[in-house]
Amino acid sequence: MSGAASKVMDMTLDYIKDRKQFDRPIGSFQAVQHHAADMAILTKVSTQFAVKQLGNFLKLKGNTN
Repeated sequence: MSGAASKVMDMTLDYIKDRKQFDRPIGSFQAVQHHAADMAILTKVSTQFAVKQLGNFLKLKGNTN
């Protein structure tokens, strides 16, 4: 799931760089930057959570390779 979120984040960044409003990329607007930053944080946190949970699962199974 976090892999899909990372892909969507990449697609979003490409979109906000290319999409223009008032002859400016929408990524230059502060409100859009805030939403993109929030999205990036949630994506990173979900990835780290998944990695941590996988580590916990492997410890319970006795397999740390």
